Amino acid sequence: MRYSKIAILIFLFLGIILIAWEIKSYISAREKGKIVLVVPRATYSISTIIALEKGFFANYGLDVNVEYVETGKIALEYLKNSKADFANLVETNIAFFGFDPFDIQVLCNIEKTYRIGLLARVDKGITDINDLKGKRIGIVAGSGSQIFLDKLLDKHGLSMQDLKTVNLLPSDLVPGIVDGKK
Repeated sequence: MRYSKIAILIFLFLGIILIAWEIKSYISAREKGKIVLVVPRATYSISTIIALEKGFFANYGLDVNVEYVETGKIALEYLKNSKADFANLVETNIAFFGFDPFDIQVLCNIEKTYRIGLLARVDKGITDINDLKGKRIGIVAGSGSQIFLDKLLDKHGLSMQDLKTVNLLPSDLVPGIVDGKK
């Protein structure tokens, strides 16, 4: 267990060094102007946030302007619309965006698998996966929640057309199921 934590820290550190190296190279090519880094408020951004708070980028002479956004999908839109030079993303963002002709490069990949699940309200008559037919389901479109739902429905002989998905920000998912109004 102790060695796996050390390995994760080493990979995080190497990832930060790789990102800093690439950013430094990018700045040299860009006449040393300020660069914009888009960082989603998500657990996968923690290594970047720590690096920023500890002054890591500044120690390498990098003038980084950070834009915090709610999701990786939003961060990807910043890149696509030339509002950012770099962004923290997850593989789902890249997968959904993969068929677009926009040029994007992945500099580093750090992975962690989390458990994911589906919450439903029994008081709304949902006790089985088949009870989802015709119901509204909150997802973060273009994210892992969309992929998970699609795979779950497919496994049980259902499809996205059998229900109504509501695109929500991550912060709206819990209020959406509690209120039932989103």
